[in-house]
Amino acid sequence: MFTRKQKRVRGLMATDQQTVSKQTYFLIAGLLLLLYLVNGFMAIPKLSVTYDEADHLNYGIRMLKGQPRKLVLDDGSVMPISAVNAIPRGVEQVFRSGLQKTDGGVSDIMHGRYITVIIGLLIGFFICRWSTEMFGRLAGLLSLLLFVLCPNLNANAHLVTTDVYTALFVLMTAYFFYRFVVFSGWRNFIAFSLAIGFSQAVKQSLLLLFFFFALCSLFILLKRGSLKSRFRLNLLRFVVFCTLVLLSINISYLFD
Repeated sequence: MFTRKQKRVRGLMATDQQTVSKQTYFLIAGLLLLLYLVNGFMAIPKLSVTYDEADHLNYGIRMLKGQPRKLVLDDGSVMPISAVNAIPRGVEQVFRSGLQKTDGGVSDIMHGRYITVIIGLLIGFFICRWSTEMFGRLAGLLSLLLFVLCPNLNANAHLVTTDVYTALFVLMTAYFFYRFVVFSGWRNFIAFSLAIGFSQAVKQSLLLLFFFFALCSLFILLKRGSLKSRFRLNLLRFVVFCTLVLLSINISYLFD
């Protein structure tokens, strides 16, 4: 199904690699990611706190305390991934055990924003890597440039919400699914299973990923004619998939 496409892409990559050397590729990619990082860091202190950042951060702090249960109406849209943004406050509390702040959590939100910007680098990394694998280094750099200059992404790249994490996990899940379909292998399959599993700790609407990739998988199996011919292997993969997804979700919610 993908043999002809793989040959065409490899031909494009071979030609492209003669145009952009590996050293130049990594240098430009590094500079673009640095530009994204500096731009995000510079924007943080200049932008006021949004109305929902405090809710996400407060739940993240409770997660670090081992309290994953949602207690109030404001917890409706918060998710365990917000614990990542609460890490700076957690570290601060460890070194200053009696610390009590009176700024309404503004400083904690500002510190948590730096984490969001850093996480955004992973989005750029996967965009660049996927484009490079499919169409060569020049395409990877162009994709990364568009990511760095995207106004919509830059507008949300610093907020203590789940938006950046959502974009990252959708991208990761799609990327590892693509690699499993094209190159197969248990490593790609496990990475896909973990990505879609942990995505359930990021945003409720990512539950739709299961339906989307289930339809994609069914279509591919029917197209290849391997739904019945490789039934045992498919069943084993399904069991491993369910196990890893359930494990990921339970880890995210601290087995509560």
